[in-house]
Amino acid sequence: MNLVNYVKKLLPSIKKERIVTTLETTETLLKSETVPVLENTIDYFKHSQPKSDFTKKLVSNYGIALHVNGRDINVMLRDLQKKTKILKNVIEEVQDAVTEVLPENITKVGMSARQATIIRSTDHLYFIVNYITVLLKTIIDSELEAIDPENEVSKKVKNYVTQNMGNFAVLISYYAGIAGKYSKEINNVPDIIIDVKKADVLRNMVGSKGNIDDKTIGFDGNPFYTLGTMFAEWQVSRYKKMEDERVMLELKLRKLREMRDRNGTSPKLEKQIEYYENRLGKIDYKLHRMEESVA
Repeated sequence: MNLVNYVKKLLPSIKKERIVTTLETTETLLKSETVPVLENTIDYFKHSQPKSDFTKKLVSNYGIALHVNGRDINVMLRDLQKKTKILKNVIEEVQDAVTEVLPENITKVGMSARQATIIRSTDHLYFIVNYITVLLKTIIDSELEAIDPENEVSKKVKNYVTQNMGNFAVLISYYAGIAGKYSKEINNVPDIIIDVKKADVLRNMVGSKGNIDDKTIGFDGNPFYTLGTMFAEWQVSRYKKMEDERVMLELKLRKLREMRDRNGTSPKLEKQIEYYENRLGKIDYKLHRMEESVA
């Protein structure tokens, strides 16, 4: 989606604090969920390769999209580990740009290309961090599915991971490439007002350096801005999803323990159990924190 079309989808008015909150949410998600899940996944595959055909295909697709060895999941995980460390710095750079460039209340009418680019970056970063989290969880869940087909992974989740790999690859490569240079990149975007009725004129003024056009196909942005979802509503939705995930994890743990009682244990099975126990513990902690915050 090019920048003009992106602006068309925005709300008429956006408060700066809402954008700040989105970046803080992205930073928290990266620190408290993405990184721990990544560390657990690295530990899980430390001395092994995937058994699931779906995971093998994902690793191969990742290798093609990100130009790394697509036959070894440990190469993929090390690459993700490197990129997540870079993401933390990029989030901080975008936070600085938000502070310096955006007014307290941003209106669609009169929005500059520079302002729109910064807002879109907050969308991109949330998508990247959330995608990594979903990707890693789907990989482990697919491994459990390979052991016990009754633990089927949702086709909707699999489709999301597969269909968005290209978008993710483009965005993570771009932001990893401009780490430490985001301010310079933003200054290269012309500080001209976006007139959605004169998109071609705007593109001609900017040129073809890619500052206006978003190369990701079908990236619809973040509901914080485009759908008008209030942050409180998002928190309620997130709490419900975490509760649902907790039920799913308990079910998977019960099946794994039953499998161990029925067939005996193995190092791989114990790793599966440990992985889901860790995830369940972290979700219990987050749910407790969320409940405390509204008590």
